[in-house]
Amino acid sequence: MCELFGVSAAQKVDIQDFLREFFQHSVHHPHGWGLMCCRNGKREVCKEPVCAVKSTKLEHIIQTTAA
Repeated sequence: MCELFGVSAAQKVDIQDFLREFFQHSVHHPHGWGLMCCRNGKREVCKEPVCAVKSTKLEHIIQTTAA
């Protein structure tokens, strides 16, 4: 079963640490990951069929998520 993490905030929030902790669970769900971001009214979906903790693409996304 997959897990879902969400954040809704009235102002910018740095969620890097929350995302890193959340994606550490991927060792129990190793078949892929997905992430949807909404920035300036635009939605972007990123996903990859690899374990999240092994993904360099996801690490780059998390690093650039700072508020």
